[in-house]
Amino acid sequence: YESTVSQLAQAKANLSAQRNQFAYASLVAPRDGVITQVFSEVGQVVAPGQPIVHWADPSTVQVKLSVPESRVHLYQVGRKATVVPWADEVKLQASIREVAPAADPLTRAYPIYLDIENTPIDLRIGMSATAFFEASLSSDAIVVPVSAVVADGLGAFVWVFDESAGVVQRRDIQANEVSAEGVLVSAGLTPGDLVVTAGTHVL
Repeated sequence: YESTVSQLAQAKANLSAQRNQFAYASLVAPRDGVITQVFSEVGQVVAPGQPIVHWADPSTVQVKLSVPESRVHLYQVGRKATVVPWADEVKLQASIREVAPAADPLTRAYPIYLDIENTPIDLRIGMSATAFFEASLSSDAIVVPVSAVVADGLGAFVWVFDESAGVVQRRDIQANEVSAEGVLVSAGLTPGDLVVTAGTHVL
């Protein structure tokens, strides 16, 4: 009798576990949304934890960007940004919601997610945008055009023209944030330097 009671208890425990597993087979969205991608086919046998669909909430507008590992330390949760959608040049206020703790295995860049505070225009999933962050640099930082900055395995540099000698010289720089005006340089240049802004690839 005791053996049978034990078997009955074990059977009830197995039934409860199977019901719990069966519940995972019903995919229920937390609220209305849009299925943007389907990863499996009807009738396909899938393993536990395997993605089935990609669900998105169109009512919450977010922007995803990627930054290299050498710059990720400059971005913290709550930092303010200005987002300009390519579809409409209106400026939208945003803030960083999340900085991924690990780099993307393919790009080796760190994903960053921004929440847009107001959406006066029609933004749709998959649209592109540009995010601008206010740089916190010293007052002696110099702005140079993006076309003037060259990078190689040793770092970033510019070509400075020596007017008296009529030659250009390589000048290593410390490049910081990229803004709408250009690249902010915190070290390597002094006011009055003549920096080459075009044709740097042939020098």
